[in-house]
Amino acid sequence: MGADLREAELVETNLSEADLSSARMVEAKMESVNLNGATLTGADLTGANLRNAQLDQADLRGARFRGASLVRVDLSTAMMSGISFIQAELIGSFLEGVNLSGVEIFEADLSGADLRGADLSGAAMSVTNLSGADVQRSDLSGAWLNLSTLSTDRMRYGRCFRTPQKTWGLRAGTRFTALDWLMPMPR
Repeated sequence: MGADLREAELVETNLSEADLSSARMVEAKMESVNLNGATLTGADLTGANLRNAQLDQADLRGARFRGASLVRVDLSTAMMSGISFIQAELIGSFLEGVNLSGVEIFEADLSGADLRGADLSGAAMSVTNLSGADVQRSDLSGAWLNLSTLSTDRMRYGRCFRTPQKTWGLRAGTRFTALDWLMPMPR
């Protein structure tokens, strides 16, 4: 069992290179914390506030972020396989080129997030807000977007959308169930 940091006050703390594997950081206040190069494999960050945190090269594999706030966080170089973003806030976060294949993203808010070139293949996204997210060149093949909101203004190069009349670069296996398009689709 990892460190018990439940409800810890770690705002603006330098935890770079720290080994926090399997740590319990439930409801921890970690705004603007430096976690560059830190290992958080299997950590429980349920309800943690990580707004503006630094996570460059952090190992987040298997971490749980249920109800966590990751607003304006750069996750572009973090390792994230097996991660869970359930009811998490990732508003305006930078996820360019990340591998989120097979990740669970339920009832999460990724509005305004930068997902350019991200691999979301096989991701399960249900009741997820992707309005204003930039998903150009992203791969959502085999992804499941159920009851999610997705704007289309920045996805013209993505492999993820279709209309009843035409498929727009869609890869086989992507499922859209009750998807809410915020802008008219191109003809």
